[in-house]
Amino acid sequence: MVEKGVQGVLIDYCENCGGIWLDNGELKKLSGIDVAIGRKLLCPECKSFMLQKNVSGIEVDICARCKRVWLDGDELRKLTGIDPVTGKKDESKSKFAEMLKSSGIRF
Repeated sequence: MVEKGVQGVLIDYCENCGGIWLDNGELKKLSGIDVAIGRKLLCPECKSFMLQKNVSGIEVDICARCKRVWLDGDELRKLTGIDPVTGKKDESKSKFAEMLKSSGIRF
């Protein structure tokens, strides 16, 4: 894992698989999504079970105990439009941008 500063949040990024490890509250800081608590993974931090939560059509893994978040490969980009490698945001790739556009809201 490599730590990267993205939009003012220090994320942990796996250069091998492209996965992203977020501490409790970091997804909300990046996207405004507040995740609440299916696949049974163990949290690499506290060894508790990870629970799945569907967020905007994407299955996000959340630790039941420490509330850290695991995002697979391209999920940060899909949720927020942020490229974890460059740290740059592309609104055209954000689920939020799609939802706003489909609702007729311009930004």
